[in-house]
Amino acid sequence: MRIAGTGARTGEYEHIAFQPHPLGEEEPNLAGTTWRAVAAAGTELGRLGQAGRQLPDPTLLRQPTLRAEAQSTSALEGTFASLEDVLAADLTEPGARSASTSWMPPATATPSTGVAWRRPGSRPRPSF
Repeated sequence: MRIAGTGARTGEYEHIAFQPHPLGEEEPNLAGTTWRAVAAAGTELGRLGQAGRQLPDPTLLRQPTLRAEAQSTSALEGTFASLEDVLAADLTEPGARSASTSWMPPATATPSTGVAWRRPGSRPRPSF
């Protein structure tokens, strides 16, 4: 399927996207153990949501988690960066960053921007 639009940073775009066939109204035929696993996962997500609502400032957990994830997946970018390099990347000027950390500030800022968009009346712009 063709998709087109206008982006704030890139202007007009046109791409081809995959659109799967609809699943239909019938539930999939899954084994009882699968449904129990789905129910258990739903229960755990509910518990996690409740725990998150009890934190005074849940955003405090976001940045360390994003940095640790960036470090652990740096190999996907064909690089390796130590956790110290990942943490220092936010404090380093873009031109002075190593090749192994140059992609990290935008990658870790994007989720934070998305979370901020969910706040009522807020539409922040990415800072990278």
